[in-house]
Amino acid sequence: MATLYLDHINRSIPCIRDWLDGRWGLLCSHPSDFEDRSLERDRWLQILRHEFSASGVKPIASRCRGGEPDRSWVGSVTGDERRVRLTHHDVIDIPARRLRDALLGVAAKRFVLVVDPALRLRAAWSYGACGAVISPLALLGVINVMRRAAAARDEVDWHCRAA
Repeated sequence: MATLYLDHINRSIPCIRDWLDGRWGLLCSHPSDFEDRSLERDRWLQILRHEFSASGVKPIASRCRGGEPDRSWVGSVTGDERRVRLTHHDVIDIPARRLRDALLGVAAKRFVLVVDPALRLRAAWSYGACGAVISPLALLGVINVMRRAAAARDEVDWHCRAA
């Protein structure tokens, strides 16, 4: 499944900005913490695939310190099993560097980060080892509210500059 690695710089591995392809991203340190055990797994994954696809949000596992690619629900939702890199060392990408700093800042914890297509960090939540208490669908709802608010702010900014 698509897993973001901070330590990969191989140019054959897509960078997260290209991988997101204009969508918002939901970066999860431990995606399996969000598994819903109350529904039949196949039905739950079908619902997630539909909702994430319809909303234009891509979930991705995040690995700050290497290791094996994640094998949780995220791969079933994205249909993508590639490794993804944050950025290449030759490219100066300020939002990617800030995102890297944020990821390294929470590396020892369980976390969820929300990024927009420009890799700006829009939200960050950390939680304890006993697991996440919110479903991916609830996180998706929060992201949709944030996107609408960001779009409204951008529209107001554009009108103010145009006036």
